[in-house]
Amino acid sequence: MIPRALFPASLRPSTSPLESNARRPRAGIRSLGLALAILAGSTVARAGESDYTFAIGLAKRGYFDLGEQVLKDMAAKPNATPADKVLARLGQAGIMRQAAEKELDDKKKVDKLREAVKIYGDTIKGLEAANPQYWSAVFEYADCLQFIAQTIAEQIKDMTDKSQKKSLQSEGLQALDNAGKQLDAIADHFEKDRTTNPDSENQWKKAKYYRAINYYFQAQVYDRGSLERENTLKRGAEAIDNLLWDLDAETDPVAFYALIYKGKCLGERSLENSSKDDLRGAKTSFEGVTVLAEQEANLDHFQNLVEGAYDEYAKLLLEWKDYVGCDQFVKEMRKKFGKRPVQGPGWEAECSQADALHQLGKDEEALTVAKRVSEEAKGTTAGKHANEILAKLVKASGGAGGGSSEASLGVLISAARGLFDAGKYDEALTVYQQAAVKIEKPDDQKTHGGATWNAIGKCFVRLGRQQEAGIAFLEGAALYPEPKDRLVENSLAANDSLGAFAKLTGSEFDKAKAKEAHELAAKVSTGADFAYSTAKDQMSDGRFAEAYESFKKLDTTAGTKFDNSRFYMATAAFDEGQRLLTKEKNEAKANEWFAKIASDAKEYADAINDPKNPAADTTVADSRKQTQAAFVFFDAKGHAVKKEAAKVVETLKGFFDTYADQEQLVPSALLLETTALCDLGKMDDAEQLVTSLLPKLGNSTDLTKALGAIGEAHRTAAKPLGEAIKAAREKKAEPDPKQVAEWKDHLGKGADILSQWSKRPGANPTAVRLMQIGEMYQDTEQWEKAADVYADVLQRTKDDTRFDKRDALMLRYGQTLIALARTKPEKYAVAEAIYPEIYDTNCVQPGKPGPDGKKQLKVVPSIMLDYATVLGGALEVDKDGKVVHQDDGVKKYDKALELYGILATKLTNSSKFPDEWIEAKCGIAWMMYKQKSSEASTILTNFDRTNRALIDVSPVRAKFDYLKKLLFVPGSSDKKIEIKKSDKK
Repeated sequence: MIPRALFPASLRPSTSPLESNARRPRAGIRSLGLALAILAGSTVARAGESDYTFAIGLAKRGYFDLGEQVLKDMAAKPNATPADKVLARLGQAGIMRQAAEKELDDKKKVDKLREAVKIYGDTIKGLEAANPQYWSAVFEYADCLQFIAQTIAEQIKDMTDKSQKKSLQSEGLQALDNAGKQLDAIADHFEKDRTTNPDSENQWKKAKYYRAINYYFQAQVYDRGSLERENTLKRGAEAIDNLLWDLDAETDPVAFYALIYKGKCLGERSLENSSKDDLRGAKTSFEGVTVLAEQEANLDHFQNLVEGAYDEYAKLLLEWKDYVGCDQFVKEMRKKFGKRPVQGPGWEAECSQADALHQLGKDEEALTVAKRVSEEAKGTTAGKHANEILAKLVKASGGAGGGSSEASLGVLISAARGLFDAGKYDEALTVYQQAAVKIEKPDDQKTHGGATWNAIGKCFVRLGRQQEAGIAFLEGAALYPEPKDRLVENSLAANDSLGAFAKLTGSEFDKAKAKEAHELAAKVSTGADFAYSTAKDQMSDGRFAEAYESFKKLDTTAGTKFDNSRFYMATAAFDEGQRLLTKEKNEAKANEWFAKIASDAKEYADAINDPKNPAADTTVADSRKQTQAAFVFFDAKGHAVKKEAAKVVETLKGFFDTYADQEQLVPSALLLETTALCDLGKMDDAEQLVTSLLPKLGNSTDLTKALGAIGEAHRTAAKPLGEAIKAAREKKAEPDPKQVAEWKDHLGKGADILSQWSKRPGANPTAVRLMQIGEMYQDTEQWEKAADVYADVLQRTKDDTRFDKRDALMLRYGQTLIALARTKPEKYAVAEAIYPEIYDTNCVQPGKPGPDGKKQLKVVPSIMLDYATVLGGALEVDKDGKVVHQDDGVKKYDKALELYGILATKLTNSSKFPDEWIEAKCGIAWMMYKQKSSEASTILTNFDRTNRALIDVSPVRAKFDYLKKLLFVPGSSDKKIEIKKSDKK
């Protein structure tokens, strides 16, 4: 499953001020909200901290029981308010679920989750829906229920006790059913104002997403090979399909995560039923994500998504035992995307490739692939997986697997790491010792010496051989290179070695050895590396205020090596300000932090311009320039968070001229300023800005987003104008010409910009979004552009059963073609091809035929009149009785006459459609005239006698009077046109 750390912030379901640890990789979606031990705050409780914060700090350091007790005491205090008690209860449940994540025993894990679920459920019952904590608690409740089901699914995989297994399955399914109900409630609540409230839209979207993939978790609870599992996977794919249309997502990561889960549903179903169709469906879903890679020059935003899709499809091919296909797929992906930010396919995909190569007997190739992943993905789940594969390959070959000495050494170390991670310490020690023997070259000693002996020491510790461990740790520390030559991670690893040595119990080493250890510690560590790493950890943990101070101190003490610490200072100040503003609603404190960014920017600019502090070289100068740009950018971002659009624009004034070479920041700044300009109603200025940067940014995702924002701003600005125009017309009044002109201007510009946006890399507009562009063109009477858009959408969705707006699309396309046919009569033939479907869908009643054997009809005058126009042509007459336009359609007058006749009969004496009734009568006469029928005038004469009062007030009167005059000899109102029989068709 996809680790939560990969999910974009917008998808993380917490609605509370607390966030779970985004650094923690885990299977599936685990925490929806509050792994409460990761509160933004200190790792050490300080005087004056609340009981709650202190409890969270305890839990963060792993003291879950103590944290729970503090919260229980907090709720029991005599002066505890109801809100305090609720907070304590939710905090207690959050700590329980976090403790469950750390628990390795599945049974104990489920027990802890059961307790958390009970607390969440009881707490929710005592809250009102209006309480700000209510919906946060419901989200957490749903998450805990899903987590229970996931854990149960893991627990019962190899269970042989059928009775116990059935009981657990029942509990898991019940938990998911309850989770689904909670998520439905959340979606219903936030749907009410989601179109006007971005936060509600976000919460609704998250609830719908987690509801859709609930089916995937349900399938994991069912037995493999069961019909229930197969059907549930199918339902999961269908639910995600429905979600994708509801989202109307363009480049929304939520949609692409959903596509991955759809692929997982179809992929697992294909393994259940050996269906190649489901396998193809899974591939199509994964390709729906990977296609982004083909369109994006900058994949930073989508890297995790793309790699996730590669990983899943490669694993699926491996499980199908299509080893050749798996190998070829991953090679193709790496070749295709190897030069992009995505380092070839995802690491897990390459692990699957290595496994496939091993199955094909190509162990040399498998070793190469697994070693690369082991090195590139060090410390990740994929890196551990690669190490396990290396260990398997080394064990199978009885050694390093051949190859050069250097390559063999690397493979041995990676393989040993895999064995260690798997808990096979004896085997890991053996392979590490084989590696240590090969460490002879000076370069090998620098690269591998210290780390290898450090690992040997850890193996000895796990095996209880303390004295041998101490010797290994000292050996490792001595082999680390001098500070100026080593990497940060080597320094930290050396400190780890010495720290482990110091913690050994029962050691027989004397004081001389202890002194040696201290001297080595001083030799391998300057402190700056460790301080930098600590500051980064503070950022990751959400302790932004502490991180700011750490980076500030580091900047003044560590020299140019950590020049980018200023960049992180600006980031930390912004993040703390945003946290205070959005989470704690403390605007005054937030403003203090945002102000720090501006003051730091000035201080840093003065330092750069100081003649006594010149840039040492180009690299340092570029780094400082990038840092200065970051201060300006984060200052503007602070104004954006406070919704001060004018200040955003002012802050970024001159940014693009001054920092045009800072490619990392320019696209984000462009999007920031474009959004601000749109908020100020200055869409033309925003478009000019985007156009000026188009040559530089090219395929930037942010530029694509900026275009989309401008187009949407125009569409939003047009809405109230359109409503005012509609209201005036409903009152039979002429709308304000200025409003009409402004409305058309916004729609026309918006449609052109959104059309440009839709064709750019990374846009991936949905069919619904394209329809909206077509509607904007249609409303501004740009018929050809509208017709092209509608035709494109029809082509895209021709085989897509999920697309539920086809009827509306066909109708709009038909209307557009009729309007376009005024100047391009050949479009009538195109319209004729689609109108039978429009007519059958909207006007023919489903069910049994009537007494006459024909299908029952539902009268839809607008569609019948338009269809008749396609068949028989249009006649438009102005109020003065002059013909504005006329044509012959496709000249199928008999069919048109039949339609007009049906409509006229159905609307006889209709009070709802009087104008359409007159229109139908005119159409009958007009078609008869074109067929040279002597009965043409009779139709109008009889109708005129009985309905003149109705005709006189109808907007169709001018056409009626024109036809009446046309069908009679000039100068006589009674004499019919004489038509000889030989003239008739």
